[in-house]
Amino acid sequence: MFAKVIKKKKEIVKLEGLEEDECLQLLNSHAFAGVENPSDDDHKKLRAIAGEIVKKLSRSPLAAKVIGGVLNDHLDERHWRTILESNLLDQNSIHSILRLSYIVLPNHLRNCFAFCCMFPEDHPYDKDDLVRMWIALGFIQPSSSQRETMEDIGGRYFDVLVKKALFDEVGDDYKMHDFIHESASKFFAQVCSKLVDDEVSSLKIPETLRHLFVRTTNPNILKKIEKFKHLRSLFLFYEDSNQDICSALIEMFKASRSLRLLYLLSPEADLEIIPEEIGNLMHLRYLNISDVSGYRIGELENMNDLRILGIYNLENVKDAEEACSAKLCEKRRLTNLTLEWNNTGLRNINLYEKVLDNLQPPKCLRDLEIYRYKGARSAIWMNNVNLISNLEQIILTYCLEWETLPPFGQLPFLKSLRLMYMPKVKWLVSKYNGNDKYRTFPSLEVLHITYLEALEDWFEAGVAAEDGCFFPCLIELSIDDVPRLRELPNLSPSLKRLIIRRCHPKLHKRYREDGGSDWHKIAHIPHIDIDRY
Repeated sequence: MFAKVIKKKKEIVKLEGLEEDECLQLLNSHAFAGVENPSDDDHKKLRAIAGEIVKKLSRSPLAAKVIGGVLNDHLDERHWRTILESNLLDQNSIHSILRLSYIVLPNHLRNCFAFCCMFPEDHPYDKDDLVRMWIALGFIQPSSSQRETMEDIGGRYFDVLVKKALFDEVGDDYKMHDFIHESASKFFAQVCSKLVDDEVSSLKIPETLRHLFVRTTNPNILKKIEKFKHLRSLFLFYEDSNQDICSALIEMFKASRSLRLLYLLSPEADLEIIPEEIGNLMHLRYLNISDVSGYRIGELENMNDLRILGIYNLENVKDAEEACSAKLCEKRRLTNLTLEWNNTGLRNINLYEKVLDNLQPPKCLRDLEIYRYKGARSAIWMNNVNLISNLEQIILTYCLEWETLPPFGQLPFLKSLRLMYMPKVKWLVSKYNGNDKYRTFPSLEVLHITYLEALEDWFEAGVAAEDGCFFPCLIELSIDDVPRLRELPNLSPSLKRLIIRRCHPKLHKRYREDGGSDWHKIAHIPHIDIDRY
């Protein structure tokens, strides 16, 4: 019975009233996770302690998983006996048992998990979004390894919480078990809470609150937020067209100067203007108001603590001066930037290019995403390797007029490059300033190319690798709908996954397993997926 929980990660199986031996097996499967041979003599004493612990779990599969995750922290007798002798296990209550799992969390994980408890029950959690929010709130501890990013560290934090059974994987998202959500929300009530219309009369929120989720149709409720001087993150879902929200937001922005994270969703209000007082939030690091109209790019001017920023509807920026007023290059903490235009009938290519020229990010930027840019050339700052040298991930999508890519191959830390729907790009690497020798993608691990209709070769004629090697660290290569491309470059032994779909017939023929002339060049790759054209 318990095997279903372990083996089918994407399916939540709710179990009740396990037999004691089944509960013990489930506990051990989590407690000894990652141990090659948990039944050997070295773990004999631990298995005996587990047998005593399981008698206090009321045969609950959820308790067995969670306590198993706690035991897995330290595979030593002292730690396990501390758990066994905990008063919380003696209370014969699932909520008491779950509280024990929160108490023993190290501070950095406890902060991350507490933040998640402000969301409503059954809320879907996106791992990448959560990690970005944790970074903005300062929850991620820097690593001594220079190659490990804050996103990598945050991803590890989340994986640990999943391993501890505090989250369940459900499709592409994660969810918190109802019991866990209920008990954790009470346990962390001093720092996180939610506020909805039908709870307002009975809910008491402490002034020590750090994280707040609000869903309301009443602008007067926003006045309650003003007293929370220590508030660090606010999720506000305003579900009415009442324009009184504008004045309420003005007072809230004046009072909540400590905010580091703001998520504002108000599709019904149709705000014509976001109050300029939002500029008071000078410590803001994460801002999402993508579903609210009326926001002006110049209001970003003083928000120099932003770490993650998405700017949408850039077709509404009227000139280069307005773009420049955002002063992105002065935001010395900015690591993630998304720039997006919408598809419109207006096609002023020159304006698009000037706007992008004046949205130059700081050198510390690591993640750049650009969508639906209609300029024919790269931004000036993108052609200067020194200005973008710290980039680790680049995504360019639906940039239909873009012809020549910047010198991405020279970026020393670039790990992931995704190019999609760019039908005028002919080469991945072009000549710059007469130079025909480059360090070509020295750190790139993931390369996805989709619908590059004009791409006919990897490198412009005459371009050569400075060290004779292209893509030396590549792990995953996906080529989809690139009809003119006829061959692959020499691929590194590090490559683990190769996907080729809807490309030139000669490309498919050359690399087929059954008689392809160049099959031997890719035969070492563990996972190969080449369709038949």
